[in-house]
Amino acid sequence: MQHLHEQSPESFEGSMSDEQIISRLWMSRRLKDTGIPIKNCAVLGSWYGVLPYILNRNNDIENIVAIDSEPGCMKVSQRLNPDMRHVVKDCNKLKYTGADCVVNPSVNNIGQSEWYDKIPKGCLCLFQTENIANAPDTPRDLTELKKKYPLKEYLYEGTLKCEDRDGEFMRSMTIGYK
Repeated sequence: MQHLHEQSPESFEGSMSDEQIISRLWMSRRLKDTGIPIKNCAVLGSWYGVLPYILNRNNDIENIVAIDSEPGCMKVSQRLNPDMRHVVKDCNKLKYTGADCVVNPSVNNIGQSEWYDKIPKGCLCLFQTENIANAPDTPRDLTELKKKYPLKEYLYEGTLKCEDRDGEFMRSMTIGYK
C-alpha cells in the first residue's frame, strides 16, 4: 500500500497538485503494466484533462476521448489536449461505440450506474473510487467497488492511502475486462 497527502481544491490548480498527479500516474502506470495496446479509450469524468494528458504521454493508446459534464473543465482540457476529442456529456447517457477501454477515475462521484451498464462485455476497464466525497450508493472501498462494478477478469486491484486536511482516506482501483 502506498501513501500520499492530498489537499486539492476543485480547480485546475487542484487538478495539477502533486497528490493528484501521483494518483493519475498510479492509474497510468498500472494500465501500462497490463501490456495491452489500446485503440480507443474513453476517460469519464476527465475533469480538466490531466488524466487524459498523462495517459496519452505514458501509454500506448491510439485515441483518447475526454468526457466530462462540465463545459468549463472541457475548455481547459481542450487547451491541454488539443489533439484529443472532447465530449461534454453526462457519462450515464453515453454509448461506448468503438471504445476498447473505459477509464472512470471518479466512480465515487457518480450516483447512477448506467455508465457501467452500457460498457460492452469484453471491454478493458479501469475504475477508481475513494472512501470520502461519495455520491449516494457509490462504492467506498475495493470490496464494494468489485461488488458494484464487477469485472470478469481482474488484471490489477489495489489501494492508495491518502491524507488531506480532513484526515486520511483510501483510493481503490481495479483494472480488468468486463
